[in-house]
Formats: sequence, C-alpha cells, structure tokens
Amino acid sequence: MLSLHHRASPKKLGNSLFFSHHHHLLQRFLPFSKNISIIDGRFIQHQQAALFHYKQENVKSSSSELDDNSTNNNNSKLNTILAPSYEPQNVEKDWYGWWEEKGLFKENSQGSTSAPSYTILLPPPNVTGSLHIGHALTASIQDSLCRYKKMNGYNVLWVPGVDHAGISTQVAVEKKIAKEEGKTRHDLGREEFLKRVWQWKEEYGNRIDQQMKAMGSMTDWSRKVFTMDTQFSNAVLECFVRLARDGLIYRDAKLVNWCPQLNTAISDIEVDYLSLKKKTKVMVPSCEEKSFDFGVMHTFKYPVVSSVGSKDIVGYINVSTTRLETMLGDTAVAIHPQDERFKKFHNHFILHPFVPERTIPIICDDKLVNMEVGTGAVKITPAHSFDDFDCGKRNNLEFITILNKDGTLNDQVPQEFTGKNRFVVRQLLVEKLKELDLFISEEDHEMELPICSRSKDILEPMLLNQWFVKCDTLAKRALDLVNNDEILIHPSYHKQTWNNWLQNIHDWCISRQLWWGHRIPAFKIVSPDMTSILQAISTKNLGNTRSFIFERSTQDPSIVGNVWIVAHDEKEANEILHRYLPNTNCILEQDEDVLDTWFSSGLYPLAAFGWPSKDERVQNDLQRRYPSSVMETGSDILFFWVARMVMLCSYLSDSKEKPFREIYLHSMVRDRQGRKMSKSLGNVIDPIDMIHGTSLDDLRKGVEKNTNITKQEMKKALQGIQQEFPNGIPQCGTDALRFTLIQYTQQGRQINLDIMRAQANRHLCNKIWQSAKFCFSHFERFNYTTDGNDVDMVTTLLKSFESLDSQSTQLVQNQWILLKLGDTIETMRQSIDNFLFSDACNSIYQFFLYQFCDYYLEMIKPILYSSKTMTPLIENTLHTLNYCLIIILKLLHPYMPFITEELFHCCPLNGTNNALYFSTQHNESYVPSKSILECPYPTSFTKENLKSLIGGSENRKAVIEDKFEKLFQIVQQLRSMKQNLQLPSKTELVAYIFQHGSALGFSMDDHECKLVKTLSKFNTIEFISEEQSKQHSHRLVLTTTAVTTPQGTIMTQLVLPEEFQLEKEIDKWQKKVQHLATIKSKYLKQMHPNLPSDVKQQLEEKLAQNEIETLKVQETCSQLEALLKEYKK
Repeated sequence: MLSLHHRASPKKLGNSLFFSHHHHLLQRFLPFSKNISIIDGRFIQHQQAALFHYKQENVKSSSSELDDNSTNNNNSKLNTILAPSYEPQNVEKDWYGWWEEKGLFKENSQGSTSAPSYTILLPPPNVTGSLHIGHALTASIQDSLCRYKKMNGYNVLWVPGVDHAGISTQVAVEKKIAKEEGKTRHDLGREEFLKRVWQWKEEYGNRIDQQMKAMGSMTDWSRKVFTMDTQFSNAVLECFVRLARDGLIYRDAKLVNWCPQLNTAISDIEVDYLSLKKKTKVMVPSCEEKSFDFGVMHTFKYPVVSSVGSKDIVGYINVSTTRLETMLGDTAVAIHPQDERFKKFHNHFILHPFVPERTIPIICDDKLVNMEVGTGAVKITPAHSFDDFDCGKRNNLEFITILNKDGTLNDQVPQEFTGKNRFVVRQLLVEKLKELDLFISEEDHEMELPICSRSKDILEPMLLNQWFVKCDTLAKRALDLVNNDEILIHPSYHKQTWNNWLQNIHDWCISRQLWWGHRIPAFKIVSPDMTSILQAISTKNLGNTRSFIFERSTQDPSIVGNVWIVAHDEKEANEILHRYLPNTNCILEQDEDVLDTWFSSGLYPLAAFGWPSKDERVQNDLQRRYPSSVMETGSDILFFWVARMVMLCSYLSDSKEKPFREIYLHSMVRDRQGRKMSKSLGNVIDPIDMIHGTSLDDLRKGVEKNTNITKQEMKKALQGIQQEFPNGIPQCGTDALRFTLIQYTQQGRQINLDIMRAQANRHLCNKIWQSAKFCFSHFERFNYTTDGNDVDMVTTLLKSFESLDSQSTQLVQNQWILLKLGDTIETMRQSIDNFLFSDACNSIYQFFLYQFCDYYLEMIKPILYSSKTMTPLIENTLHTLNYCLIIILKLLHPYMPFITEELFHCCPLNGTNNALYFSTQHNESYVPSKSILECPYPTSFTKENLKSLIGGSENRKAVIEDKFEKLFQIVQQLRSMKQNLQLPSKTELVAYIFQHGSALGFSMDDHECKLVKTLSKFNTIEFISEEQSKQHSHRLVLTTTAVTTPQGTIMTQLVLPEEFQLEKEIDKWQKKVQHLATIKSKYLKQMHPNLPSDVKQQLEEKLAQNEIETLKVQETCSQLEALLKEYKK
C-alpha cells in the first residue's frame, strides 16, 4: 500500500493524477500518432486527513504501440496509479489551490529581494459578464510571460483587476431591471440604481476571478484592483483636479457621438459601423424599435436669392444628403471657389423652404468641397456633422441644434416637425419637398452607418457642453517616448498606428451622461444674481486661479454661460468659493455627469499601486513596480487605452516616468469565418466552455438567459450557435486551450479561431501523458534514480558519456536528441524574449512530437529491451531520457502549467529528491514541496559541456546532425512508400539503401541500419553499393530518391511482395486520380465572384487540400507505372 500526501487541502483533494478513463486516439490530428501506451489500471482510493492510500488491484496491461514490450511491465505500480489517458478535469482541479497556498503568486516568494523585478498588469476586464476567448488569450500570454520570468529568477508580480465599465455595465443592469421588473433607472432613482449596479459587480466580478483561476493565471489576488474602489477613486479625483488646475481640462460645446437610446455621449471605440450596400431597412431602438430606410441618398434643390430678406428666386442649387432631416438645421451651402458652375451664386443666399426667415449664405470653402463629387455643392449643418462643424468654425456660421437628446426634433424647427422622431421627419420631408417641387431623386447609396455598440441605436453628432482634455502636449510626450525607443512596441508595425493616432489627435471628450462611474469633481456656481457673480469673477481675474472653469454659450461663444469650481470634494469647493467670493448669495451643485471609463483606466499603472498616496508602502511599491515591465493587451485599444495611459501617467507620475517599458499587442480573436465575435451572432465563446466542454442545449440556454440582447438579436444568436456549434463544444482542458491560443499569435492582425485546433492540442496533451508514462515505466523497471538538483543531473549525464566512449556509434542517438534539445531551448528562449510566442510553442511542439516521440523513443526501445538488468548503455539512455523529459516539462510549463506540474512530480528528479516516484526502494510517503514553477528555466549546454557530451569539437555536432538528417530523410521516404502503397501491416518489408554518385561520402554502419529499420518498421534494411542494387532487377523493386545533395543522391529500393499485383494497383491509383479530379471540378463550379468571403475561403482551402492529395496520388501512380514499364523490359 502506498501512502501519499498529494494535495494540501483535504476537502479538495481528489484523484486528479490517477483517474482512469477511456483513451482518445490521435490519428486524426497528429502524424504517426498510433504510438500510444494504453495500460488499463484499477485502484481503490481512501482519504484520511490529507493522506491518500492507493492499492494496486488486478493490474493488467494491454497491447501498446508506444511500448512494444509492455507485457514486461505488468507489475508497474506507477502505471497502475497514473491514469491510462490524459483527463484534463482531474489533472487541473487541485494544483491552483496548492500554488496559492505555497504563495507562488506573490512577490518575493522565491526568497531574494535583490532579484530583478518583473511587473505586469492584467488589462481589467469589464465587469459586465463572463470573460470571452479574447480575455483567455490575454491571460494565456501574460501567464506564460510571468511563469517564464519567474523560472528565470525574476521577482514577478502580476496584478489582477476589473474595470467598472461605465456605459456597458449601466446598460446591462438597465436591461436586466427592465426585463425582470419593467422599470427604468429613473423609476428607481440614482441611489437605488447604483446599489443594484454594485450587486451586479459583486456577482460578475467574482465570476471573472474564477474564470481567471481556471485559466491557471498566477495573479496575486491580494492585490486585486477595482477601478471604483476608494484607492482608485482617489487617483481619478487627483488626476482630474491636477489636469484642470494645470489648464489641461476645460469645458466647451463640441460635437460628440450621441446615443439617443442611452441618452449619453459615447467614445469612438463604442461606435460600430453597419455597412450598407443599398437601400436597407434598419431597426431604430430609440423610435419604438421601428424600422426605417438607410443606405439612401436624397437629392433636392435649394432656391437661391441675391440678398438677405429677398423672396426673388434667381436660381436653384442642388445638394445631396443621406440625412435629409438635418436640412432643417442648415446654416450655409458651400461651393468650391473655382467651380465655374456656381460663380454666379457667389455672395448669394439660400431661401430655406421651411425656415424662410433664416439667413443661409452660400460660402466658398475649398477645404470641404470637392468639385468632382456629388452635385459640387454641400449643405452645411454645423451642429450635427463633424465635417460641417469645422467648416462652421472656419466661416463663423450659426450653430443650430435641432435635436433633443432622445432623438426627436426640438423647437428650433417648424412646429409641424417638433417632437417627432428624426427618421419620421425624414420621411415627411420627402413628401413636403415633392409638394414644393424641390425634390430631385432618391438613389441607393453605399455607406457606413454609425451605431452604438451597446444599444444598437443610430448615433447622432450632437453639439453639447462637455468636459475635454487638451491632448497636444500629452500626445507629444507619448510620441517622443515611442519614437526615442524609451517604450518599445511589439510587433513593430503598430508603431505606425501609434504615430498616426497621436500626430492627428483631437481633444478628448471625457464626460458621460451616466450614473455609474466616477462623478466629475466639478461644482457649478448657482445664484439668483449670476450677473454680479460673473462681474466679481472678472474683477478679481479668478480665471488665473485655475480652480474656476468657464463654460461658454453654445449659441454665442463670447457669452459665459456657467462657472465651475474644480475640487476634490464639495468641502474643498466651498472653501475655494468663500475664499475668492466671500459673502455671495450662491450654492454649489456637483455635475451629474461621470467620467469616461478610459479616463479612469488610463491611470491604471499608477493607481494600481496606490498613487497619489504618500504612504510608505505605496511609495515603495511605486519605486519597485513603476514603470511596469510590459503592457500586454489587444491591438484594438492601442489608442483608446494604451496611448492614454502613456499620456496621463507620464505626465502625473512624480518622476514623469513612462508607465511601462514595452508594449505587446496581440491580434483580435474572431471566429473561424473571420467574423467579429458578438453575442448577437452567437459566436462568442466562453473559455470555460472550451475547457470543460458543453452541449448545444446548454449553449442555447446561455443565450436565452442573456438579458443584454434584444429578441431579434437572440433569435439571430440561436441560429448562429446552431450553425457554428451543431455538436456543442468538445472538452479540451486549460492546457490545450492556452497552447492553442498562444500558437495563434502568429496570424497577424486577427485570429480566426477554430475550436477543433484546441481539440487537437488536447490530444497533444495525451501524447505528452503517454510518453511520460513510457519513461516512468522504464525508470521503475531498472530501479533508476538520480539524486541532486538540476546541476547535479547535468553532471551525472555528462559523466555517463565520458565513462563510455563519447564517439561510440552506440551513443549517437542519445547525443543527437540532446543536441536537438539544446537547439530547442535556445529557440524558445530567443522567441519568448522577443515576444514570438507562436515560434516558441511551435519549436517545442516540433521537438516533442517528431524528434522526441516519433524518432528518439522509437530508437531507444531496442536498447531498453536488450537486457533485464542495468548496463552502461541502458544507464546512459535512462540518464538521457530523464533529462529530456524534465527539460521538456520545464520548457512547456509556461504554456501548459497543469499537466507539466502533474508529471513533474512523477519524475525521478524534480529538484527536491522526493518525487512521486514509485519504487519499493523509495519512501512511500510523498509530500509535494517544490513546484516546477520554482525550478530554473532550462539553458542550453555550455561549450565545455557540449564537448564532453559529443566527445569533440562543434564540428562533430554538425556531423551528428547531418548524419541524422539524412537518416530521417531515408526513413521518411520508406514510410511514405509504405503508406502510399497501402501495404498490409503484416507484409514482410525489405528495403535496400545505396548511394548514387561516388563523391557522396555517405555510409551506414550496422547500428545506423538498425535505427532506420526500427524507425521505418521494415523487417530488413541493408546498405548496399550501387552495383549491388542492379542485381535486384529480377525482382519487383520500387526505386526512389531519398536524399539529394550537390555531390549525389541516396536511393531507396522497396522490394514489393510477390503477391503484389502491379496492374491492379495502377488501376486503383488511376481511379483515385479521376475521383479527385471530379471533386475538384465540383469545387470549381461552386466558385463565383459574389461568394461570401468565409465561404470562398473554405472552398479555397478545400481546393488546396485537393491539390496536395492529387499530387501525392499522381506521384505514386507514376512510380508504379514506371516500375511496370521497367519490369516488362
């Protein structure tokens, strides 16, 4: 009986390491994947306190292709206890708690405070629901960085947090209340509504934490940040007040993106664009969810008069617009000064058909008007168009706001239109213009319709008094930091985007008409005698105090409308008021608006560590952790968040220091068709669903519970789920999901996620599991043990080579795998140091799957089964095998933390000499102490060690690698011949290898011939001369080229069995060529210019695959036809 203390928390302890379940095949996903060890074991578990007792019972083993002699291992205790196949839910369920209890995620957990710091901040997810797969990508990349740095001796701190997400959270809660209670936030009142939002935050904030933990994230939860907590709120107050008093915040009337449904301004990142090719019905939420026509260009004509007040029409001027209702707010018509068609209208005026008393000049503006576009004349509505706004400023035009905040028309328009929705008025105007004989045409028009990403309402440019940040000075500093390489951006092509944004930056509107968020710390002076107040302010020149902010009238900028005092709180504001304006009859009212979420989150690198507090702990944190090491986030928020962090933090920090040293921007995750992931499309993937798997029915139920989408969106989402996940989502586990997402980082600016790729990597995890079991079974079989730490392990390994003849051909496969492992270590280190995560993953993937499993493990089987007792060669092989396995697990750990931790504790050496290694010679009680995370990340061999390993200079390294490269090309050719001919598995296979070209200088000794025989699974392999190869002409022999060099070629001859019917085989392969041609023709018929991009891409992929298969079949067919021709001579 074995007594095992496997986990620290008794209530959570389970049989994660040893759960038996069915075996999953790898054939579909991994080449040569039949090499799987399947050992059926049963166990009885008993838990007493934190100890586990396992008893072997009815041990039996089945046939194994990974281990051809598995019947020799019937008494293996380890294989009884390790599960027959990888089961992620059992491997993953307990390690996270153990890591936390050991304090591995806290700074200084490795001891030395002199270790270099590595600090990273989790981009705070919006507290609006569950994490999506994009968050999972962020978590995977950041966790791999943190684990890698920790294993390299850094004092790592990863700070988690969540963002209050003002508008999205408020919308979500409002929809929930409306659906469940039929009430609005105004029905509840501000205090009660905010109470409900805090309840929402607690529910979903905790859910996000659990998702992050399920991803294996090594965040220090004791440092969790919330952007509305007291510490963070203090930072926001200080930022606003300091910027205002430094003259960088002001209040002004400017155009903003206004959402009538939400009654608030929104940021540019919250604007979606609906692409319309032609006239299209679009539902408008702010108009009782009625649908209206968009994608239409209306053209009408304005009457022209020669002077103000005149009714004598001297002509007409045609204008076109997609927003006909805005003509009620027109204050000019612009023409190009060089346009000959309109020179007769210079200094003339428009007679507005509905507002005849309004003076509307015809102006010349060469900046706005392009003579070649449209009618050549442009109607100008300065208060409702971003382009027209600038034109209005240049030409001192009148700004007339015609819209109410709910999207209806106000009293600035004729009474017949007042109070009606803007799109209803659009329809009315068409009819009215027709009646007046001023309507010209209505045509389909391709356009991008701006809609609110939260409410799906049509957005309107609105002229409103808002708070703004002056950005020119702040942007200049951010530009300099990047262009002077004080901040490095990866991938580097994003640097151009950075420059484009910041060189053309506009002042930033930071006020939002919401209740949830940081309320703006500005207090309006309210008095029945504002004239006296304004006179006193003017007399005392209080504008220079910078605590007073003047708001200008939207209609007449020369008139001061309101006066505001900026202060940290109302008490401080009153003190300022009475200091400068004593004995005045006035009160203060705090602004109802809140700050843009990006304003508060822009302070994250400072506020996360307690700025602006002068507390000693805070100052120590800032000194050690600011600037942070890297900001890793999505490329879509480079400007909206990353640039603003640089602008604000580099200005506010005491040292004027940049907030981080490097920026890494990952691609956007989209579905496999390249579509943006959206709840309304039904293609949003919860990472937990990929980790544990979920059914189609459960996916549908999740959509049906969502209160944040409309009925129309829900219907569309359910259809999308049915199409995207007809069989649900298969379980893949955290490690496979992480590895998949990191592999995808090579895809450029967007990632098209295919969930089956994650499933393939779940089978990769099973391959890791099976190969480890293979190693463990042989360690136990020979009672193999190694004492000491990593340095001792390398020393033992090198002594083993030195004690034998390092140049012996018997050791060459061990030397080769260690050389390739060293190359892999170097590649992985360079890749992750340069943020080339996909290259790092692909490097270990290629090494493990092909070089280690496909070649090395197969090559050493004859050695391991050559004797039942330990020999020097077997011991050297076991040293090599153990070293490779441990290094592989360490290299993989940043990407696959759970399976590597699990298997690490089964190795004969894990740095503590008390591994979960089953042998009667070992202590049967195991208490896991040292995590793989506490081990140093692998480094490649030094030159001295390399010399000991290969028994010579680096030239011998090249000789060994070149030799094996040729051997493997021969093996691949033999395997390919065998596979292409589809010979029965029991066929006696004989092959000959010879060199063609006397200068080749290639030879194979008996050991190398045996390696080729083992790897190709041929019964007989012989290395012969070219002359000898001609003696086989009386037999049916297929000769092909295996290796081509400038000096000559290496040829392979496959002796076909006597029962092989050549003509019949040729006929079979010719039919395959015809069948593939038929399929290709079918695909080509489906291709036409108007195909949707995703369907076209799928067809192109099918055609490419068809081409590959056709070439392979044609090659085999040609070889057989040539052989038949030769045979008949």
